[in-house]
Amino acid sequence: MKKKVIIGLILISVAYVMFNVYTVVKYMHHFDNETYKNYSFLLKDSVKKRMNPYFSGSYVGGLDIYNSINYKDFNITIWEFKDLNLTKLENTSINTNIKLNDVKIGSGEVINKKANPEISIKYGFTFKNRIKINLDESSKIIEKIDSINYKGFYGIINKMSFSDEKGEHLILFNYPQGKLPTLFLLYKTSESFYVIMIESDKQFDESIIHILNLK
Repeated sequence: MKKKVIIGLILISVAYVMFNVYTVVKYMHHFDNETYKNYSFLLKDSVKKRMNPYFSGSYVGGLDIYNSINYKDFNITIWEFKDLNLTKLENTSINTNIKLNDVKIGSGEVINKKANPEISIKYGFTFKNRIKINLDESSKIIEKIDSINYKGFYGIINKMSFSDEKGEHLILFNYPQGKLPTLFLLYKTSESFYVIMIESDKQFDESIIHILNLK
């Protein structure tokens, strides 16, 4: 009887390990240094010519592609979310003064570890056509931005999360090297949905939006 219990525990342990390995393999983002070039259509021609290939790259997931592009003193993030392609821009929200200090992404991965921003992503996340942007109490919106196909703000981000319509935090941004001035946009096209962020530790303002090629 004791032997059967031991064998049973071993089988359960093996099954648990295999399940976790399967989850990581299935949902983990994979890095490559070419995909980001497919998103240069969102940048002005003058910017495309000065993208730094040595500090640019992409993390490719099943339903999303995270692109980090280095241009002069700026880091440009273009993050495509394929499961938000049917969402309406008016159904998205940007919420301020949200308590995020105790938010943890339990089962997931971290990209840009120890860099700005460090991003925790829940394995297998899906927004199901509704996304909420949450800024903590130490973040600040300086200038709101509104257009037909995009909306967002210029401000300072200390901590931020993306959650679904039920309020579950699926993606968490931390800034271990200190909060950064950021231009943040939600951009909707007829085919997909993008989060665009322009960050720098140098002084700039909302006019940086003009390096983007948005409709």
